[in-house]
Amino acid sequence: MPRRIRVLYVIASLAQGGAERQLAELICGLDPDRYEARLALCDMTDQLGYDLPVGPRYDLESAAGSTPKTLYKIVNVLRDAEPDIVHSFMGLVNIYSRLAVGLTGIGRAIGAVRNGRPPMRDLVYEGLTQRLAHGMIANSVGIRDKLVRVSRIPPARIDVIENGVDLAKFRPPTADERAERRARWAMTGTTLVLTGRLSTEKNHLAVVQALGALRSKGALAGDAQILFAGRPSPESHAAMLHELAASLGVASNVRFLGPVKNVEELVGAADGLILPSHYEGIPNAVLEALACGAPAVVSPAANLDAIVHDGVEGLTCASSSAADVEAGLARFFALSSEARQAMGARGREAAKARFSVPRMVARTCEVYDRVLAARTR
Repeated sequence: MPRRIRVLYVIASLAQGGAERQLAELICGLDPDRYEARLALCDMTDQLGYDLPVGPRYDLESAAGSTPKTLYKIVNVLRDAEPDIVHSFMGLVNIYSRLAVGLTGIGRAIGAVRNGRPPMRDLVYEGLTQRLAHGMIANSVGIRDKLVRVSRIPPARIDVIENGVDLAKFRPPTADERAERRARWAMTGTTLVLTGRLSTEKNHLAVVQALGALRSKGALAGDAQILFAGRPSPESHAAMLHELAASLGVASNVRFLGPVKNVEELVGAADGLILPSHYEGIPNAVLEALACGAPAVVSPAANLDAIVHDGVEGLTCASSSAADVEAGLARFFALSSEARQAMGARGREAAKARFSVPRMVARTCEVYDRVLAARTR
């Protein structure tokens, strides 16, 4: 029996995050008869809680951030693990992993770029070391285009593989489940959620300003709500949003839930999701909303991959400005419940067709096969 293909995954940590969750889903979705996964981490902290079917976990001892010592550690890991594929995720981890492959001649290097606004340093290094990579994966056409434009990487070298959503976990709730969850979160009127950390790029500010503008025009129902679910980043930003909501008279229309563990229950209970971000890669929040049958209101930056088509799976705003977010919210609040439900049903079908975990895993394995076949040739 031939040896299984050994894949070494290299990532900063298993913290709560989109890239980390996608890596966990990928590892769990691999065919165990064909692939053997191993894992190298800069920080051994695991916040995800997945039961990952991996062999040894290697500690790169870089909890404070990757340094040249990380390169030395990865070289030693390659000599011990002898992987066929070294699949790294983001930032300096990509750079050091492909350098280690080049130095040792062990494995084939595949780098993943997933940050919607990667630091210029990373873009420069990606360009400088691209020839050492045997494959490159982006999860968004927006990220691919930035690598082409800024890092000068030929587009043919970059595979765009969209995120996968666990469609069994993120699903439309039954009528009884929805009623119980709406009662739990006190969703009395039309309710949207904005999931993700409270930070400037997610643009909670425009949402609060838009609600204030609607209230001043008498166009905001008293029981309409938007729930912010995520940790403050930083705390001062959340404090500013609280103060602004109070000054605009919409404190009762905005609620701050903090981190929500079972976010799929929150999203499925809501009438929709809003994400007016200034920038994104491919936003898991929107994919998860569609999978839950919740229509999404999105800014152009949150919709670079055409996840939402206006009037089909949700609504699109003209920009991330407060005025355009206000227009998007006004349109959403004016929808009938039947129209929202129809959008949600179309979103669920789109998620099943385009954003399933098995599809993400299969497309990633196609990259592995191509890279290994090129080595053989």
